[in-house]
Amino acid sequence: MNRAVTGRLIFLVALLAASAVSCTFADDQEINPAELFNSFDSLDPSAGRGDDTAADDDGSGGEIADVIVLPPPKENPLSRVVVISTAEACSLSGEVTADGESGRLPSQPRNTPIGRYHVLRFVGLWPEGVFHYALHLAGEKERLVATGSFTTPSLPSWAPVLTVLIDESDHDIWLAGAFNTPGDNGGYFGLKRAIVVFDQQGRPRFFHETPPESGEPTPPNQGLRVLPSGEMAWSDTRAITAVNLAGRERRLFDLDLAMPLLQAGHHEFILNETADEALILTNRLGSGVKCDLRTPTDRAVGDGWAIIAPDGEIRHSWSVFDHQDLIPPDRMNQVICHLHFFGAGTYDFTHANSIVPLPDGRSVLLSLRNTMEIVKIDLETGEIVWRMGPGLDFAWEGAESLDDPWFHMQHDVKWLPGNFLLMFDNANCHYDGNCFHGNWSRALLVAVDEERRVVRPVWEHRVPFSQAMGNVEPLPNGSVLIFTGWQGYLYEVTPDHRVVFSCRWPFFNKSLNIRYFPALWEK
Repeated sequence: MNRAVTGRLIFLVALLAASAVSCTFADDQEINPAELFNSFDSLDPSAGRGDDTAADDDGSGGEIADVIVLPPPKENPLSRVVVISTAEACSLSGEVTADGESGRLPSQPRNTPIGRYHVLRFVGLWPEGVFHYALHLAGEKERLVATGSFTTPSLPSWAPVLTVLIDESDHDIWLAGAFNTPGDNGGYFGLKRAIVVFDQQGRPRFFHETPPESGEPTPPNQGLRVLPSGEMAWSDTRAITAVNLAGRERRLFDLDLAMPLLQAGHHEFILNETADEALILTNRLGSGVKCDLRTPTDRAVGDGWAIIAPDGEIRHSWSVFDHQDLIPPDRMNQVICHLHFFGAGTYDFTHANSIVPLPDGRSVLLSLRNTMEIVKIDLETGEIVWRMGPGLDFAWEGAESLDDPWFHMQHDVKWLPGNFLLMFDNANCHYDGNCFHGNWSRALLVAVDEERRVVRPVWEHRVPFSQAMGNVEPLPNGSVLIFTGWQGYLYEVTPDHRVVFSCRWPFFNKSLNIRYFPALWEK
């Protein structure tokens, strides 16, 4: 692998470390206000004219000529667009409020460009709400030019729902996920899909349905990532797609790769700073063993990763099948193997679920669930530097009540500054070989001494057992978000183990991970 590829990975690390998210967008040039006013009578009946109840008539340019409130857009029905014409060129701003709700929701954009036609979008609304808008001259809130009200519709009956259990958090915690819910035939994954953002009260604040292309089977939505732009990006193993708060999609990466492939972009992906390169997980069929860990098969499912361009060009790739001298097939978990996760007659060898570029720009970490290990890989050579997990290259140092203190079936591995690893440890198979029931799962933080090859536990917080999925995310206020995945519980936990927020989704609302999303409503 050349130095240019190594250098690019540094940008991937920088993105992982970024915490600031801007929720603005400037793509309303698709709306032509002048044409809207000329064709108002042909609009959907749910559109309406605003109330010119506070027009500024002093000749300063803020006099309202007309206001149109557009119908709720299909792409995100929890938003409304207000289009305004003014007698003279000016810049406008606006906000909405709701009865019984403290605070306000600023318009997007905050200030319109100077002109006679203005488009203000309000995103972050909730279903079946009544909202009151106030429009004013930019920078002069006391100079009202128009006020009015609009409503939002209900969501489909299959839309994910959230129940809040504890709410003692000191900040607004909004949550985003890429959900899969059953369809008419009662299937589990992939029949109904949506990107949804919930607020601290459990109300949906963004809803974007992601149906498959016509006539095609529906793969499940995979892991979600909130981009610095405020867009939400996800994979469905066919493409990586991003959507903004207006509900407008853009296809970022094609995942139809020219390589032996079962799935591309599963579980997790990392984008570089300019979103013109992605680091993705891949898997394929290859040589291995059946569940007895002895009988050879060519239908083992092993993982790897690839760096790709938006058109699917592969710029670098790596596969576990090229390194079976160090990660042997019989390392596969014998109990989990019998699930035949990728279909009858397949054997789930590694089941990767995290790919982590390291700050040195020269290596990545790969989390392999079914062999219960985290592997460091040299980007230049593709060689395995070390393996971390039960019985491997590192020793566990520190008090621990378990006979086996190591992580088991881990998810969502993160490398933090100071040589720390944070992960969701599902803790399958800790007791009597039972991989489907347990006493607990946990968020686990460990310090890593690569020179001494020692791992030392620093912090953990245990939650009810979850046999699959899950993620952990540090929050801006110093707390930690813990999502239990399969069981659908989520917790905000302080460093001293106080649970200040918790909620849950019904069992049939599945999201591979849940991400923190900056609150849009200003209190």
